[in-house]
Amino acid sequence: MKNSVESLLEHDHESLGQLLAELEAELAKPNIARAFELLDLFWARLAVHIRAEKLHLLPAVESAPNRSLLGKAVCRHVKRRKTYSRVSALITISS
Repeated sequence: MKNSVESLLEHDHESLGQLLAELEAELAKPNIARAFELLDLFWARLAVHIRAEKLHLLPAVESAPNRSLLGKAVCRHVKRRKTYSRVSALITISS
């Protein structure tokens, strides 16, 4: 069973993904003003999420006796970072 921190972090991942989808939709319209509002919200929420991971997830991973789960977590984060880079590129192109 997942603990509350793990559930919260997973919810953050889903919520950030939804926010990116909304951002991409606004860029496609193009509704640049709304896209920048969403981008500001995304970066603020991402910063809070990263802080939570630093405080709760990373210490748990470092102290875990079985680090095989670390590989899976790293792969998920690499995929997300690619998505974030893609959004940054879209914003640059649109501005």
